[in-house]
Amino acid sequence: MNSRVVRAEAGLNHAESHFVRTRYGVEFDARERWWLIDGKRGIDVESLRSIVAPSLRPGLVATLRYAAQKYSWSTLAQYRAALKSFQKECFPSRKIAAWTIEDIRRYRAKLIAEFGCEDYLCHLRSLLVKWHSGRQPGVTDSLIASLGEMRLKLHQAGRAVRAMDPDSGPLTPEESHSLLSGLFDAAEAGKLSLSSFSLAYLHVSTGRRPIQSASLKCKDVIQTFGDAEPGFPSGQPIYLLAVPRAKQRGHTLRETRRAIDLTASNFQVFSAQRDDVQRIFQRMLDEAGWQLQLVDLRALLGELPLYPCWRSVTEALELASQMRRTGQHGKALEALSLDVQGMAWHRSASTQSDRISAVCDSVGAKGRNGQPLRIAATRLRHTKGTDLAREGLPSHLIAWLLDHSTSRSADIYVDNLPEHAAEIDRAVSKSPTLQRFAEAFRGTLVDSEEDAIGGSDPEQSRLAYRGKGAATCGHLKQCGLDGGVPHACYTCSHFQPWLDGPHEQFLADLQAERAHLVVELGAESPIAKRRDKLIAAVENVVHLCWARRSELETAGGQA
Repeated sequence: MNSRVVRAEAGLNHAESHFVRTRYGVEFDARERWWLIDGKRGIDVESLRSIVAPSLRPGLVATLRYAAQKYSWSTLAQYRAALKSFQKECFPSRKIAAWTIEDIRRYRAKLIAEFGCEDYLCHLRSLLVKWHSGRQPGVTDSLIASLGEMRLKLHQAGRAVRAMDPDSGPLTPEESHSLLSGLFDAAEAGKLSLSSFSLAYLHVSTGRRPIQSASLKCKDVIQTFGDAEPGFPSGQPIYLLAVPRAKQRGHTLRETRRAIDLTASNFQVFSAQRDDVQRIFQRMLDEAGWQLQLVDLRALLGELPLYPCWRSVTEALELASQMRRTGQHGKALEALSLDVQGMAWHRSASTQSDRISAVCDSVGAKGRNGQPLRIAATRLRHTKGTDLAREGLPSHLIAWLLDHSTSRSADIYVDNLPEHAAEIDRAVSKSPTLQRFAEAFRGTLVDSEEDAIGGSDPEQSRLAYRGKGAATCGHLKQCGLDGGVPHACYTCSHFQPWLDGPHEQFLADLQAERAHLVVELGAESPIAKRRDKLIAAVENVVHLCWARRSELETAGGQA
């Protein structure tokens, strides 16, 4: 059901107590059997009414109405699952007649026996506490006191992080490199759309939750300017992505945002995605015969989702166009405005999560066990937290960068690293897929410039180190880097090092730089380690050169 239709039926008449507005800006009639919560997903309230006695129904409905206004769809889904589980275990052939501590204890014992944890009871307790706080009949003071004394055993949070699970835990640095390289290569080859690439890149880079990227609007991609300073009378440009915060109690969705600073190049990715979405929507308006004033058009364009559900957009536009054709121009524009300002055109968190996984899986990156990586948004979030801890950041800064409200959830990343560092190293050293020599260098060794792709155009493709020819760029240096050998070249798939290039000299210079940093900052400093991937790539090129020369000598050739 489209949220605009719900609003129209409700008439926005807040004087009628049976109309409820969710944290997503969607309104529903609480008398209905099914409540639309976020514009796409809802709760079958009638199925919950039917499992409790008539005396408990007013309290249940009032509590669920309150929860629908304040909390996410997933919280309501947890309440629904807990209620049904309790009824199945304690009242299998009849309705829940009353809330008693005896039934709760019996239910608790069954949960421990079957699952070894009490997550369902935790959700049920939360619901009953809200029921009692709302002064609804059915939940007694003594029951709440007894529930408060229970120390419930929950499913162990962060198990995959603690165990460094190869299938669901944080990615190793080599796996992250493989995934990012695959995303860049696929985008460059035209195998990924701008929307798919920018979405995956956002989650790999920031570790944000799917609901956060799904909630982004075009107006959240921001370019502004800092204070005036010498050389910059208008201030230096500042690039931001204002990401809506998630899991903020008492706040509606998009009520608060936390900005991420972007580099100019990263900003181009998201501004291009914004422009693409706005261009598609403008074309849809033109094809439907809409002619809007500039101020109205700009208002719509700014509120568009950065990652829209185009099917919802199309349906809403068709409905509004029908109204416009009957002469209801004002109502048609108002209908579009209501939809675009809310979440009706946004993807759901689950849809966004599935899309992230599909895009990342499509590039074929390999895991530490040699099998294709299976990526989920949660895994990318855990990877970001682990990487930040590996760089030496304290838990409160990790919490800030991952957009946690407290540092409690971030402690696991800091606590986890020392325990598993040796285990990670052993796993990587045993893996033929992730041995750093095999993964770091991704280009192709060529015997000479003439053998390289693009080698016939030295002016456009030649790369040099300290004035000596070293390699050929198979992409004709379209990345915009100069004619020297930038550090990124040795890990680029277009890089074609020459057999007689000065690779050993470049390697010696890198190793000397690293040794100096180790003396100054210590061997464990993230700054000292920053060139390790590059050093591994150059080492691999040197080893390949040795092997190729040996081949040529064996074949009677000259290296």
